[in-house]
Amino acid sequence: MTTPPAILLLATLAGALFASLGQLLATRRASAQPVEQETAAELALVHALLEHPLQWLRVEEVLNPSSLATPRARVVYEQFHATLDASPLAAFRYRGDSDAELDAAIAGTASAHPLLEDELRDNLHHLIDDLGPTDYQVPTDVAKYILEVGTKVVTAANGREQNTARSPFVIADDGTITRQPTPFSKPRALVAALVGAIGAYLATQAIFDYLPTTPTRSLALGALAFLIFISVELACIDLDTFYLDTPVFLVSGTLSWVLAVGAAIANHHPSSLIAGLVIAGTIALAFEVLARGFAKYRGHTQGAGDTWIVIVTAGVPAALVGSWQVGLYSMMAGSILAILFWCIQRARGRVTAETPIAFGPYLSAGWVVAFAWWLLFAVH
Repeated sequence: MTTPPAILLLATLAGALFASLGQLLATRRASAQPVEQETAAELALVHALLEHPLQWLRVEEVLNPSSLATPRARVVYEQFHATLDASPLAAFRYRGDSDAELDAAIAGTASAHPLLEDELRDNLHHLIDDLGPTDYQVPTDVAKYILEVGTKVVTAANGREQNTARSPFVIADDGTITRQPTPFSKPRALVAALVGAIGAYLATQAIFDYLPTTPTRSLALGALAFLIFISVELACIDLDTFYLDTPVFLVSGTLSWVLAVGAAIANHHPSSLIAGLVIAGTIALAFEVLARGFAKYRGHTQGAGDTWIVIVTAGVPAALVGSWQVGLYSMMAGSILAILFWCIQRARGRVTAETPIAFGPYLSAGWVVAFAWWLLFAVH
């Protein structure tokens, strides 16, 4: 069925409006997202290093004073770092990936300067009082403890450095870190409105082709409105913070699914929901398997945000038109867009293999491409 031009125009304008609302909310909601901080670990790590100065060689390459967010930990470590940097210990710095060679470097220091650790500990002992109370307890394996706690601290510091230009944060005197609202961006607002308008234009035609009555179409268009809103909001939050805005996602995503379910029931074809449920569940399971494999290979997880995103951005479109292919192509289009963007950025020297990438924005846009495919090939 041909969609009335007036309906298409209204839907397109509504799509731009809901996308703009999602983008505006994201500028405020960025400040509600967490910031990586390990206050207890920072204090315990500095305390451990003061007790075992030679172990500084295990962390000095990656642990700078600026890596510590807790003010008293940072101030004490600055003095500690400066003292050791000017001591004979600095000559035994190790640059490499071999734990055995690092152990040898520390052992070599102890052998060449048998009294060095005791002298450093005595000279720096007053800093323990400046550091204040910590959770540090004498470990049975000092080297393992330093590495484990140091990894927590460095990982949190790296997380704070990601996208700080778009999502700035401030550190209070007590070490509490809070994000600031994201600055408004006209180019981003225009892109969001454009994507929302195109998505609404395409999806409205698909809905009118599939659903025959006004009540079913109205429910489906309501689901589409929330889909556009949450897609843009999630994309902006992910770009700025690498987090999923869970409260907004749960409300908007649930409403989108509820309205899609209502449209299927009102159409007397609740079985069409199976397409959305099956493809959403299948893709989510695949994402979880890949995430666990990545975590095992790289030693850290990517989080479950992308899995939750596809449950809505792949599942709802598939349910609206009763086609699991729409959900599959939504995920595939999002993945291809992410790969293309990464390749372009890599060619321009802006990213490396270690640079984190926000996958959510591409997954959030994939359903627009999927509906274009549906209109071009599936319904004719």
